Amino acid sequence: MQVRNAVPGDVDAVLAFYHDLIERMQDSPYRPTWEKGVYPARGQLLEAAEAGTLFLAEENSAVLGAFVLNHQQAAGYAHISWQVDAPAEKVAVLHLIGVHPSAHGKGIGTALLQKADAVCRERGDAVIRLDTLPHNLPARRLYERFGFRSCGEIPLTAPAAGTIPFHLYEYKI
Repeated sequence: MQVRNAVPGDVDAVLAFYHDLIERMQDSPYRPTWEKGVYPARGQLLEAAEAGTLFLAEENSAVLGAFVLNHQQAAGYAHISWQVDAPAEKVAVLHLIGVHPSAHGKGIGTALLQKADAVCRERGDAVIRLDTLPHNLPARRLYERFGFRSCGEIPLTAPAAGTIPFHLYEYKI
């Protein structure tokens, strides 16, 4: 299994991964609020691939996980008492991190976080921030085991779900 930058030619496979994840997790108590055709949308993923901010985990040409890592903080992030004070250009934000249900428990989530950490260290970022649904306990445990610190909950507007509460985390590089 490898985690690498996605290129524009990977976008359809990554989008199919997200669509399959949405379908397979729709009855799970940990399901994401993502919606096919809304978030993530093909155009968003293509833009991220072209910018070098889309990453995927693959094995035998199958996408097992993915994420976007950029410097775009949601407006609500300004209302959190972050533990790391850093200028916006040094704050990496992890979006759309997901692992295919067939690969849960196989270390893919940890490998994705390790790749994000390595990319941020290479570019000189100070911190990684992310938000997750408060009820997504498996993801929250993963983040905490990796070293992310809880910074509280705030309502954020999600493209497919409207304004709902999210739990925020940060990881000092």
